[in-house]
Amino acid sequence: MNRPLLTSFVALGIAAGAVSQAHAATLRVPADFPTIQAAADNAADGDTIRVGPGSWCGATITRRLTLVGEGLPVIVGCPAPVLNGVLRMGFFLPTGAASGSSFSHFAFDGRGVSNTNLTPLAFAVFARDADAVRVEQNLVLGTVQAITNARGDGWDVSHNTIDGLTVFTCDGFCGGGDAVVFQERPGAGKRGLGNAATFNLITGQIPDTLHEFEMVGILAITQDGAIIRNNRISIPDNPLADGVGQAIVITDHCCGLPASFGNSQNAVIVNNDGRGSEFSVVIELDASGGFANSIGATLRGNFGVNDINGTSGLIRNRSIHTLIEP
Repeated sequence: MNRPLLTSFVALGIAAGAVSQAHAATLRVPADFPTIQAAADNAADGDTIRVGPGSWCGATITRRLTLVGEGLPVIVGCPAPVLNGVLRMGFFLPTGAASGSSFSHFAFDGRGVSNTNLTPLAFAVFARDADAVRVEQNLVLGTVQAITNARGDGWDVSHNTIDGLTVFTCDGFCGGGDAVVFQERPGAGKRGLGNAATFNLITGQIPDTLHEFEMVGILAITQDGAIIRNNRISIPDNPLADGVGQAIVITDHCCGLPASFGNSQNAVIVNNDGRGSEFSVVIELDASGGFANSIGATLRGNFGVNDINGTSGLIRNRSIHTLIEP
């Protein structure tokens, strides 16, 4: 997978001790606070923020919070939070202080985002160094990179619908095109542990002008024990573009960076339907051309064209296939 430097916007903690439920508070938007950010700024570790119907700016989350939408509130692009000064985000978790947070029952509006229109959301949930985050039962429309976990362990991304994923083609910002990302940074010396993406519905469309890299439904870079199961992912081939639609990719390299990521291992990839994509499951050769990314991997029932270590095959059954260390 040949992805340019800016393709992974991801790149660029341990949960705090539990707070007794007796002391946890519920803060309501707009009844108690006029914005989600105001509620988050006034919340304590372990509090819940419940957001009512309507359109809302997102927020930067700096503590362990549970955010719940009521009536499917819509998170829209706003001047903050942003990445790189202009790329708008829904919920931003900048440090491990937000470990243990959860986000459910929101809609994120990233429809129409492009190099010529940066007003919609580019990202729905974007986190660095946060562990045990749950992102469940949300609707993401558009965006270039819906849910991003950089350097976090124990994530649960489940039962989300990500519809109309897009990408920044290389006429400005050059990157994205990934719906769910689990990754470590290059040179980190560790692997992300136990991150899971299950029961998600993902659709995307490759633009005619995407020639430099691929679009991916679930991208796992330098992971140990990633669980990817029961997802349905459709990113179909566009004959006018060189970019490829891949449902699931397990790898140790990305984004035009030097080969300094560690390999992935022990992936569990089960019962995913990638028949709407050009490739269903791709386990790439490692950066040195070997099979390290498939060490300990378990594959079962992943419908569509599977490309494992450079060998492609169409899966039509649900037999167990376990890859062991070469």
